[in-house]
Amino acid sequence: MRTLPHFAVFAVAMLACSTPTRSGANERVDTLAAELESVRSADPAPSLTEADRVLLDAAQLSPDTLPPSDLAACVVLLRFASTARAEDWPAVEELAASHRAREIAWPLTFLMCHGKQWDGAARTIVIDARSRPAADRAPALWKWWEHSFAARPDYGLRTRDLTFALLRRFESGTVDERAAVADLLGRPGMTDADVPVLRDMAVDAAARRAPR
Repeated sequence: MRTLPHFAVFAVAMLACSTPTRSGANERVDTLAAELESVRSADPAPSLTEADRVLLDAAQLSPDTLPPSDLAACVVLLRFASTARAEDWPAVEELAASHRAREIAWPLTFLMCHGKQWDGAARTIVIDARSRPAADRAPALWKWWEHSFAARPDYGLRTRDLTFALLRRFESGTVDERAAVADLLGRPGMTDADVPVLRDMAVDAAARRAPR
């Protein structure tokens, strides 16, 4: 008879340990979203700490070339990434994929790409692509991608990994998602048989872009 209270206490203790982790991630991501919303029209540019400059330098982003609102958003995102926990990333993905985060979906996609959360990034990229005319999908993505990451020494590897994630999305996606990925990759009408070829092409392109 004495074992029942023991198990009850154990169950409550387990819930107490697990719930803060989940809600903590949501709270941190909600705070991130609020900060991004607050800096969308930032002007003048925010004051940068030395730690901010280190983060920007590591991301190959120059404070002198970014508009004030973009610089402010990048600082918010890089600060978050520098302290992000594993449990934060699913919350970031769910927020980025939600209707309520439409205005900050691209900054959150940048965050996931910066943090190498490729499947989450591919998910939000495909959601955006489905809202665009087919002809606009690839230009919108790859112009943004080059602007955001081309200066990084691992640009080729990042492009490969994003391509791999988009291909995984194609393989598991709905008809509409598959059509969006095909347009993003410049292969309208592609089939599953094209996937290995595109993977090999992404590997070759990354090898050519690798630092010597």
